[in-house]
Amino acid sequence: MRRLPPPVRTLADVDRLVRRMTLDQKVGQCMTLAYYGTVVTSEVTGLIEKLHCGGLRLTPHVNTSGSPDLVRRLAPYNTPAQYAAVLNQLQEIAAGRPLGLPLHMVTDQEGDLSVDYLHGGVNFFPSQMGLVAAGPAAFARQCARAVARQLRAAGFHMIHSPVLDVNVDPRNPEIGCRSFSDSPEICAEYGRAFMDGLREGGIIATGKHFPGRGDSAVDAHHCLPVLKAGRRRLDAVELLPYARLIPRGLPAVMSAHNAYPALDPSGLPASLSRPIITGLLRGELGFQGVVTTDAMSMGGLRAVCSTPEGCARAIEAGNDLVLVKDFSGIPEASFEAIRSFVRKGRISEAQLAASVRRILAMKLQYRIFAERFVRPERAESVLRDSGVVRLAGEAARRGLTLVRDRRRLLPLSPRKRIMVLLPIRQEYHEKGNDFWYSPLALYQAVRAYAPQAELVEFAVPLAPDAEKHVIRRARDFDLVVAFNQVWRGPATSHRIIRRLVAAGHKVAVVSNNIYDDRFLPEAGTLVVTYSAMPPAMEAAAGALFGRIKSAGRCPLASG
Repeated sequence: MRRLPPPVRTLADVDRLVRRMTLDQKVGQCMTLAYYGTVVTSEVTGLIEKLHCGGLRLTPHVNTSGSPDLVRRLAPYNTPAQYAAVLNQLQEIAAGRPLGLPLHMVTDQEGDLSVDYLHGGVNFFPSQMGLVAAGPAAFARQCARAVARQLRAAGFHMIHSPVLDVNVDPRNPEIGCRSFSDSPEICAEYGRAFMDGLREGGIIATGKHFPGRGDSAVDAHHCLPVLKAGRRRLDAVELLPYARLIPRGLPAVMSAHNAYPALDPSGLPASLSRPIITGLLRGELGFQGVVTTDAMSMGGLRAVCSTPEGCARAIEAGNDLVLVKDFSGIPEASFEAIRSFVRKGRISEAQLAASVRRILAMKLQYRIFAERFVRPERAESVLRDSGVVRLAGEAARRGLTLVRDRRRLLPLSPRKRIMVLLPIRQEYHEKGNDFWYSPLALYQAVRAYAPQAELVEFAVPLAPDAEKHVIRRARDFDLVVAFNQVWRGPATSHRIIRRLVAAGHKVAVVSNNIYDDRFLPEAGTLVVTYSAMPPAMEAAAGALFGRIKSAGRCPLASG
């Protein structure tokens, strides 16, 4: 490894660094750029060396090339130790830059399917609502600590969690069970516990999506949602978790690409709104930590302006970091747009320096200067830690919720002819498919109790011919175990489940979504797991066959 620059041990050292930095280095430090896959390419090397980026948003399981057609494919498989070595290599490249500033390594690891680090035996936990269903906030804190330990051992430093959105609209297509609850009090209590657990495991927590994205029936990935609630309601619901966590040391906040007319009549998304970021978050709420944007390619932002212009306007509004997950010249154009705003005086040198100081102070506080490299072998030893493995299984079992069993189908008999019906959804199947994590986990778990159970899969969205095939196949069985998966989009199996029930078949539904209690009344037997991951599928099969007692509680104040 290259020789490291002089140590940074105090805030005075941080101040000296900021004074030595060039404009380009400061601009780069305010950018979190994307690194997809597991191969160190000239592309990512350029982001580090030429754009001086402050950090990388990591998505190990897929590659997205910088070619004009943005080829997306599964990345070469890496074990956790191998991936940790890749992150060390990237940190070594960063250490060779002038000043040698380390990278902050960021990912999504919320729970359920919203995870990006998942190969080689990573222990998975339920969605945030699943943690509430599993028991007291102290238990959620333990789970967050376990998530953090696994991440930090592999070289990660920061995750974009907890989700502090209060999911008051059951139709919300992008938040749903990613939230802790529809209750602001529950969101604040569990958000604080999750934040504390991440801190104890050495990971920077990022509360999102400020000021709140739970009251929406549209997805900010595709358009600009407008939350029309008045200021009093926003204070009582959306802003309450932030008001509680900020005094407790919330280190980072992610701004939303949603508009809030009661907070800024201009109609701009919060990420571009100086009244919301500088006036409300910094001023009224007194937040002193790092503010990052959500991904700057999302529809909520691009409904207003291009990604490069948006990056400059976001920094101007008071964000410290912009999250750019694009390629094909977008990072370079965004870098130039921010630099141009500084040169034109739209972003003052003092404001830029203050942002850089906050970012570097965060890296100092979380020992990224001192511990930029990790021991690759430890990335796997933490995953095999018996306490972490046991906790993941316990979380799955404790959160498991039997919503109803009207026809008293449970417990299932292993002697029955059982068909296990699974949706094939590309985003789920491409996330991971190794010895430790199979999209067939529910079928495998059912077969452990009923070896004669048969698997039937269908591609999402369900084609008419496939629907007819499933209905025909179901005639050969006494009962269907159908999995419904919801993840940032429509349910995968509602239509076929309704058709099976209408045709008179006995159907036991396993779902990762508590809102199926409301939106799938046809499911006479409904077991909610809050996760599609293997530990939850094993717990679900145990409950179906009467080996595990469902103990989860509803995380919703509305019942």
